[in-house]
Amino acid sequence: MAIKHILKKTKTLKNKPFFGIINMQNKYLLFGKNAVLAGIAGLAAGAGIAEFSHYITDSKTLTSITSTIASYAAMSGVFLPLHAKDNSDIYYDKNNKFKWRDFIWDQLKMMGGFVVLDIAYLAGKPFVVNELMKNGSSPSHSSLYTDLMSAGVFLLAAFPIAKLTGNIRPKNPTLEEKISESETVAKAE
Repeated sequence: MAIKHILKKTKTLKNKPFFGIINMQNKYLLFGKNAVLAGIAGLAAGAGIAEFSHYITDSKTLTSITSTIASYAAMSGVFLPLHAKDNSDIYYDKNNKFKWRDFIWDQLKMMGGFVVLDIAYLAGKPFVVNELMKNGSSPSHSSLYTDLMSAGVFLLAAFPIAKLTGNIRPKNPTLEEKISESETVAKAE
């Protein structure tokens, strides 16, 4: 009797490789890929805007602030669409309609988890860039050095925060899928 029940359970899990473990590993890899790509975009945007701003103005403070804003905007602009695309199983319904409410809520939760790091980055980067430029470093190098210093901290914090806030999770089965699965199990018995 127990063996028969285990075999039925195994049949229902057949489409879930290694009981969903591989699917979750893919979610971590996709999240990491998105974070790295967003980081690269942030580095490039920050360095580019720092150089451009430096040609327009001699104000090191203004250059460091514009570099910080450009980095942050580029990182968000790259990460958010990639995250939505890679989690289409979560953020799209059966009719292929994007679930804006779920997506925005998840991103707000993740931003809440990063609030301390974000404040430190947004307040600290202009100061550090300004100091590096005062000591003779070019605007682009100052921006790059500062972003590289903070990138490690962000990446170390990103995975646990994303997991805790639900940004890395398996697909949420709908009520219809749960009913269908239970009907399949009932028919097998």
